[in-house]
Amino acid sequence: MNFNTKTALLWICFALSTPSARCTVNDGDNGHYYSVTCTILNMRTSGFPVADTPNSVQSLASEIGALNLSLSDQQFSNLIAHDKEWDDAPIKKATDNKPYAQEWKTQYPFWKAAASKIKEQEAAYKAWQTLKLSSDAIHTIRELANEAYKAYADGELTSFETTKEALTKAANQAIYGKDSNGDTDQAPTTNNRVNDCGKNNGSEGNEAGKNLKTDLLCLCAGAAGNMAKACCSDCGDASSDAWGSSAAAVPAAWKRIKDNCPTGAPTLTLNTENMQRALASFQQIIAPMQGTSNKKQYILGTLDGTGAAGNTGSSAATNGVCVIYKSAAANNVVTVTIDWVAKALQAAEQGTKLMQREIHIKQLEAKLRILNITASLQKHKVISQHQATEGTSQKKGTQGTSENEKNCNKHHSDAANCTRAGCDYDANAKDGKKCKPKEGTENTAVGTGDQAG
Repeated sequence: MNFNTKTALLWICFALSTPSARCTVNDGDNGHYYSVTCTILNMRTSGFPVADTPNSVQSLASEIGALNLSLSDQQFSNLIAHDKEWDDAPIKKATDNKPYAQEWKTQYPFWKAAASKIKEQEAAYKAWQTLKLSSDAIHTIRELANEAYKAYADGELTSFETTKEALTKAANQAIYGKDSNGDTDQAPTTNNRVNDCGKNNGSEGNEAGKNLKTDLLCLCAGAAGNMAKACCSDCGDASSDAWGSSAAAVPAAWKRIKDNCPTGAPTLTLNTENMQRALASFQQIIAPMQGTSNKKQYILGTLDGTGAAGNTGSSAATNGVCVIYKSAAANNVVTVTIDWVAKALQAAEQGTKLMQREIHIKQLEAKLRILNITASLQKHKVISQHQATEGTSQKKGTQGTSENEKNCNKHHSDAANCTRAGCDYDANAKDGKKCKPKEGTENTAVGTGDQAG
């Protein structure tokens, strides 16, 4: 458990330990209710990233792809244009009506990025072409490129906006009861605060639990020049943003309540674990009975005396500045209805996804850095001078030709991979060896890989 989490939990424990008033409602009496509820609100307004963090996954991946492409068969490499998309590149025409055309189209952005890297650092990649790498080194680089392609095409790289959109929608539903932001809405559009927040017969308010905005207005907003500071000293101004029988002042009242939440409570990272803890604390503060007679349970805020006057937002005796939630018993089990709780958990689930995505991307970056190091070490795996001389003799039976033949033999069953490996494919070969080395080829060119990448 890190320091920030410990501090947040201590804050919540402090809020839970603060005793509630049982006389006329006074300034600050709802401070502990406000603090715990603000912990939930803060997570959904400030506890998640609003913009994607730049990462180097595709750049690192394309470096490995560039190394592989620079060592590939020249005929294939010429099909990749660093400055052209698929439809305008030579590769499209070359693969028209080929069974592997769609596969290559999918992989093309990776190859194009690799070609761009080669263009940026032509001298460096040309130096690799002169090294006379062993077949083992070339095979290793090809396999590394396959892994790099998987990272380059990883779906999490483009998932941020989709996840953030789902998070924002769920958060807005919890806070405002709708998909979009409702800070400036004159809502709830009540003409009777008692009916909306908690009735004089002790039953639930009509709008209680529908969304956090309404609940916090019931808890904190002043009414008729009274009780503007029940939650905090700057949470309201009874003379200018009171909320009772009119919704006209609701935007101003809500702004002060919302703006003071970061002072009233910690801002935790939005994730499922933190939200569950905050909701557990919330449930604890609404559970105690309130009232001197006809005691009532599941109340957020302070109810004075009998509570006979209902939640008027007044400090007068038997009034309340609170929210009375609906509860019902069935088969000896009580159920409390607070609609925004489910939406809060949905938003937290998306927050957890964003956290997991960030970790995943960092792991991809770390893996690719290791792959890059492994690829760079292949420069030390060169064939001997004797093998190099034989490899350039362009005679059948030489070491170079046999290595090419070994490479081509892997692809008798796949025309696409045969072509990518720099070999000739003959579907009607009488000897059954459909994939064969090109006449006179040297052992310096390989395809882009057995699989994608």
